[in-house]
Amino acid sequence: MDLRVIPNSSGVTPAMTCSFKLLRFDVAPGFGVVYLELMGEGLYRNDPAFVTKYDDAYRLLADSALSEDRAIEFIRQVQKDHYIRVRICRRRHRFRCRRRRWRLRLVQ
Repeated sequence: MDLRVIPNSSGVTPAMTCSFKLLRFDVAPGFGVVYLELMGEGLYRNDPAFVTKYDDAYRLLADSALSEDRAIEFIRQVQKDHYIRVRICRRRHRFRCRRRRWRLRLVQ
């Protein structure tokens, strides 16, 4: 499994419009299908031009993502920042935050 993170600093990405899945098959390398998740429905498209457009979008996403080592470092930093904020919250508003335990754990 390959873990990839796209930080907000990378700007607008093609995945911001809707979620998509690009399906490729070993038995037919030239054939592909794009599955789009839209509000209340799913859409399958197998037009070659449409699939090529989403192939390009996937490559852009992969290029803008952090490497696996940097992604793990990023997640650890978010975990550290989040945990510190929760501890401060618990000290200031003990009654409101007493039952909430927000702690992220990264397991390797």
